[in-house]
Amino acid sequence: MTKREVDRLSKALEVVDRDAFCVDDRGDRIPQTSAEHIVADMLRLVDAQPGNHVLEIGTGSGYSTALLAELVEIDGSVCSVDVDPELADRTSRLLAPYSHVHLLTADGSGGWLQYAPYDRVVAWCSVTHIPEAWSRQTRPDGILVIPLRGGARPRIVRYIRHADGHLEHDGEIEGAFIPLTASPFHPWE
Repeated sequence: MTKREVDRLSKALEVVDRDAFCVDDRGDRIPQTSAEHIVADMLRLVDAQPGNHVLEIGTGSGYSTALLAELVEIDGSVCSVDVDPELADRTSRLLAPYSHVHLLTADGSGGWLQYAPYDRVVAWCSVTHIPEAWSRQTRPDGILVIPLRGGARPRIVRYIRHADGHLEHDGEIEGAFIPLTASPFHPWE
């Protein structure tokens, strides 16, 4: 990542009001909020550029969605899928200023075919294997950043998708997320 790209991420982190997304009306932290350093580290792996078309699985609080919207700018788009209708309703209000963000309440394992193909795919939930839809909906030379569970340790892996559909491992960081589920998952309740 070049200094200019780091500066773009730093600017996005400054512009987006984290508390507006990550803290509820009572002043409590939204449980579906990832640690700020993990969000930044994953966004560095995603390497979203102005004009990119991004699929985000797990809108959560909407904080990462807003950061992605800043990174892709108005010429790009962010298509974000979350399974939790209550959270999605709150998030849609917060993300209303971003006309280039599209939200869907659904099981994210199927991606979002309507807006495919994507330049980038990022998931904020862990999987044991990458759903075929995510790979199929990614352009050749596109980047996927996916938290994987199982094996010796949880990790977040960056892949490059080749024209033949092959996913090439292109780096990773440590990290864990709640699992991808077909219905809302609230282990904190």
